[in-house]
Amino acid sequence: MDVLIKKASSYTDEEKTSLGISGIPSDWPIEKMEVIDPIPDGFELISEEDLLLLKENNQASYDAWVASHQPIINLPPASPTDTDNSPIVRLKAAQTGWTYHLTAPEFITSTIASLHHKNVAGDDLNECVVKYYDTNDVELTTQGSCDTDCVKTVFHFEPTWNYEIIGGTLKTISAVAENVRCWVIAVPDVPAIYGGSKVMIQGVNLKFIDPNNGIEADGRVTKFMAYNATYHTNKIQLIIKHPAGHKEDLMMAFEVYRI
Repeated sequence: MDVLIKKASSYTDEEKTSLGISGIPSDWPIEKMEVIDPIPDGFELISEEDLLLLKENNQASYDAWVASHQPIINLPPASPTDTDNSPIVRLKAAQTGWTYHLTAPEFITSTIASLHHKNVAGDDLNECVVKYYDTNDVELTTQGSCDTDCVKTVFHFEPTWNYEIIGGTLKTISAVAENVRCWVIAVPDVPAIYGGSKVMIQGVNLKFIDPNNGIEADGRVTKFMAYNATYHTNKIQLIIKHPAGHKEDLMMAFEVYRI
């Protein structure tokens, strides 16, 4: 059986630094996926048997690289301690050079040009898109048609930079009186059979959500999301199904680590 792999040699120095794999053996397979057509840039076709042989031939060099990157944990001697006299330890959560980042685009269902997502200078960040559809899944492009026919609002978050997703929150301004259900899907342009289209939130009805709380999603651990202009591998999609023309003012906040 054949698979696709991407070796360390296919990454730029900047990408290796970003992924924390600088110095790793150049022939070591970093990514593995099922065969798709066309083959993505940087990937190559290899049999499972040759992949095992490739790993065997590079295992010693890889083990040496791993050993050289083992963290040295310096625990504090006896202090600081908590009230039980147990040492307090701070663990590192993000890659070197990455920082916490919260971004919170706003938009209104069934409302053209309602997206608000700007930097401190007032410039559009161009990281999000909102589209509107009728019952036949035809995109609506005028406010008049949205007022009468829009039953689905679709929001996309796709920045042109890599990030690690921590979690997110969907907030409404006031209590929702009608059935307004939402789905959140990661990497929706890639079929599930190839590792995409991961459903993160499944059909939650905002009518049952306290507006003081919203929908809070915490993945417990971060997930690396690499930008790819062809396969859209860091896109997160929010689908909202609602009564025709229904208008709900929403904010969707994303908590991430980024460089």
